[in-house]
This record gives sequence, C-alpha cells and structure tokens, in this order.
Amino acid sequence: MRSGGWEGLAARVRGLSTHLVTAARMRELSRIGDLGMLVRALEELHVVEGVGAAPLAIETGLRRVAAQRLATMWRWADTRQPQLAPLMEEEDRRSVRALVRGAAAGASPASRLAGLLPTPGLPTAALEELANQATPAEVGALLRAWGHPFGDAITPAAANDLFATECALQRAWAARAAGALRLGPGTMHEFVGLLIDLGNASTALTLAGHHSDVEAAELYTPGGAHLDAGSFAKAAAARTRADAGEVLAAAMEPPALAVAVSDASLGHVPLEDGALRALAGW
Repeated sequence: MRSGGWEGLAARVRGLSTHLVTAARMRELSRIGDLGMLVRALEELHVVEGVGAAPLAIETGLRRVAAQRLATMWRWADTRQPQLAPLMEEEDRRSVRALVRGAAAGASPASRLAGLLPTPGLPTAALEELANQATPAEVGALLRAWGHPFGDAITPAAANDLFATECALQRAWAARAAGALRLGPGTMHEFVGLLIDLGNASTALTLAGHHSDVEAAELYTPGGAHLDAGSFAKAAAARTRADAGEVLAAAMEPPALAVAVSDASLGHVPLEDGALRALAGW
C-alpha cells in the first residue's frame, strides 16, 4: 500500500472484517449437531472451502481461509509491515508456545496444530513441520536453523522447562516489539503494552504460592502499559493465586482487563479467554 496511510489500510481491513462470523451466528453454529450440516453452514459463510465432514478437515479448512485473509491484510500493509510486525509475531509466539507444550506432552501433530494461525513468519508448512518435532529442544533447533527470532528463546538446557521457555518467548517478543514500535502509531504502543502486562500477570499468577529458584525480578518483562515491576513482584510473592489476583487487578487497566485477571486468579475463566474478550472490547 503506497498511499492512503493508516486510514486507507484501516478502511480495507474493515471491509475484510465484514466476512467475520458474528457472535449471534456463532451461537447458531454451536447448536448444529451434525458435522455435515456444520460444514455446509460454514461454507455458506465462506469460512471454509471444499472440506469434508471430519473434525480435522474442518480445522484445516478454517486455518487455511484464516491464513489467506491474514496474508491479504499483510500484503495491503506493504510499507507498514514493520510497524505491524508485533501483531504477527505475537501470533507466532502463541503458536511456538503451543507447539513446545505439545512436544513436551507427546501430543499428536494434528492436536498440536489445533487453533494455530499461519502467518507470514510461520506459514502452514512451517507449523506442520514444527508439529512433527519429537521434543521441545527439536522445535527450538528447527527454528534456529530457519533463523526465526524465537529460536534462541528455546535453549537446549531449558527446553523441557516449559515455564522458563514461555517466559523467554515473552521477553524475546517484547524486545522485538519495542524495536518495531519506534515509529509506529500510539495505539499500537498501548496495545503492545497491554499484551506485555498480560504476559507479566500470567507469570505472576504462576509464581504465586510456589517456591522458585529464579528471582521474580528476573522474570519481569519491561515495557508494559500499567503493571509495574513492584506490583509484579508483590503479586508473584503472594501466598495464593487469589491474593496475587487482587494485587494485579488493582494495577491493571482497562477495567475489563483487570476483571479478566481477577477471574483467572480465582479459576473462573482461563486468562487467555478473558483477556481476548477484554482486548476485543478495548
């Protein structure tokens, strides 16, 4: 996109978003009890194309169409791609985290791919190859061989320590995002800050009530929008997740994100689910 700036890109993406399934339609889809009928309904909505009535085929079809739309948006971004890179790389971080978890659990390649979205940095073929690696260390080694920026976060020594690896992935993503945003729009700065806050909140909730050989301060990722290092350390040292949740919720903004963190600390809703709803509203 050589002209039109952010306004032109936003207008085109808004047009693309008209193809998204509405919440009301999603509820209707959830009530369909037959896979064949579900596929036909999804084809009418243009979210799958020519797939069979099998769960894996539907999952693959959904992933393919979503990847095509993401690739279209990325192509439109053109010279804005470097400033939007944190969004794509956050998706890659989520994918790599899921693939590492799947390898550690010995899950099937198909189940490791469930819910993952191909991106320009990790297209479908790359995700499939990563999903076939036997261990987390092999996932990291393959990423390093490709020169992927997250490969170094999965060190051979720490590859089987999922918590340490996930913290390292978060820090690697945040460091790259900070560099990409030097010339980016203010809204992207704030959004990335909120994502860093969420990563720190998740780390603090994991640490709460548990002894760790690593100092909490070493696991804090700087660059967040609202959750400072002091509040993070206090939450990480709390006796229970619920106590940690109170500390974190008091520091988090916007209010919906604070509620998501509080609910997660009490076990009501997984943090990623609550955070997704809060960020969508934001």
